[in-house]
Amino acid sequence: PYRHGAGARSRGVPTDHALRVDVPSWPTALQRAGFATVAVVGDPALQAYGLDRGFDVWRDTPQRGPVSVWLLPAVVSGLPLRLRAHADHVVDQALDFLAQRPKGARLLFVELADAGGPFDADADDLRAVGLTNRAEGMDEHDAALARVDRAVGRLIDALPTGTLLVVAGEHGVRLDEPRGQGHVWGQSLHREHLHVPLIVSMRGAGRRDIDVPVSLVDIGPTLLQAVGVEGIGDVDGV
Repeated sequence: PYRHGAGARSRGVPTDHALRVDVPSWPTALQRAGFATVAVVGDPALQAYGLDRGFDVWRDTPQRGPVSVWLLPAVVSGLPLRLRAHADHVVDQALDFLAQRPKGARLLFVELADAGGPFDADADDLRAVGLTNRAEGMDEHDAALARVDRAVGRLIDALPTGTLLVVAGEHGVRLDEPRGQGHVWGQSLHREHLHVPLIVSMRGAGRRDIDVPVSLVDIGPTLLQAVGVEGIGDVDGV
């Protein structure tokens, strides 16, 4: 936040501060280069931070617009406030976009929030991964991961040539790690909160698994270089 301003905290309290206007946006750079840019996200709270900058279309499900971060504690505490969407619904919307624009250069950014909690796996999801006697929430977490894996597989299988796809998780979750209940996402640097899955795919490009730590801030500079679009100046990431 000290570089870009988004999600800055005031006396320890989260705010709805968005990206500063002077912060360059890599989706904007692709947009100016002729890419159709679409983001489909599972968490509508993200729009409040200005992360929709540079996208022709920003879709969240349920479509509630920019949801205030003041509602996030209610979600985390398990109150019946349905904000985040399942991966299946997010991918359905992404596939709908691909069907509407079958040709041309496209950026499709997909954010999936299932595995970050709170979990709401149904009975079929739980049976698919198998019930165990592990700590509370671990079976539900595995079921959420299985749902994400299934949805991402559908998306990649349907990816047309010329589509630049980025799939990222939202944040990690503390399950059985001995960190204490006070350590929650957004307020700690523990790796179980910071590590998220990241997939970058483009039909026609070779496959490579990266086994060293990378950061989400590397997405923009890496993609711009890969497609030959001029960089966006002094930014974090490589």
